[in-house]
Amino acid sequence: MIRVLIVDDSNVFSDILTKILQSDIDIKVIGRAVNGIDAVNLVERVKPDVITMDIQMPLMSGVEATEEIMRRCPTPIIILSSYVNKRETKVCFDALKAGAVDVMEKPTGRTLLDYQEIEDELIKRVKIVAGVKVFSHLNLSKGLAERRTAIPKVITAKKQKIKIVVIGASTGGPIAINTILSAFPPDFPVPCVVVQHIAKGFLDGFVNWLAMECRIKVKIAMPNERLESGVAYFPPEEHHMGFYKNGLMRLYNGLPYDSHRPSITLIMKAAAEVYSSGVLGVLLTGMGKDGAEGLKAIKAAGGKTIAQDEDTCAVFGMPKEAIENNAADHVLPIYKIAKQIMNMV
Repeated sequence: MIRVLIVDDSNVFSDILTKILQSDIDIKVIGRAVNGIDAVNLVERVKPDVITMDIQMPLMSGVEATEEIMRRCPTPIIILSSYVNKRETKVCFDALKAGAVDVMEKPTGRTLLDYQEIEDELIKRVKIVAGVKVFSHLNLSKGLAERRTAIPKVITAKKQKIKIVVIGASTGGPIAINTILSAFPPDFPVPCVVVQHIAKGFLDGFVNWLAMECRIKVKIAMPNERLESGVAYFPPEEHHMGFYKNGLMRLYNGLPYDSHRPSITLIMKAAAEVYSSGVLGVLLTGMGKDGAEGLKAIKAAGGKTIAQDEDTCAVFGMPKEAIENNAADHVLPIYKIAKQIMNMV
């Protein structure tokens, strides 16, 4: 039984959320809090398996409550926000940085019927994050000084020429991607392509948040855009990405691959086909196996590959699949991956 604590200042929303979650026989709502202070106190008393967290509440906000919970009693937290495509979306990702593991849009309706379209997705996400490994503030800050120090350039005549870095992540990925990209200098010498499986409507906010956190340029790719060094490109929602030999990107909305669009595997395979040994593939935390096949294709083409280690993954599914298939040249904790990438490019 997955024991859930609901945190929201709306009794109407909490009632509806309780009915949705308890419609599944594996989930039980064990408590409700109307603000962040109540949430912190309840977590220490009832020890839930998962918390659904509102952002905007009186007395203590969702971000503040997340920080305090992760400091006192680390617990998987799903942020439920109605801020999609608004300026305040940044707050959702501040909550992820504070330790929350997922974010999902809160419907704006006030009846159970208004929420039925998200019922299956919400239950699915609660079940996924119930098994997520969460980190205290001590764990999150580990290696911070190391990744913020200057990364020495390695110069050797025999060094392989990396032309593009492709990074993929799913559950737990936003903070992992931030950890890597924020360590890169503005003159990072090659382009990056990044895929993050994220709830529909949140990609723009995530990219804008990263752009404020990082020294390299971060943007959503445009059709037939030319790849440039020092830029991290995200494929648009519901689009796969390919590459032309003249340095342009191709965007297309083909069928999902292994239930994902964009697919990490398809983009890694496309990069390997065009850039062969010039690809550096990086597979981070995530549920399932997307990217494992892609990392294998990069290695088969002569490229280099990195997988995040189990100890620092929120979910070890995707990297584990790649490691077991002998697709990873290096298996590293998240706070060492940026340095390894810099040494290789």
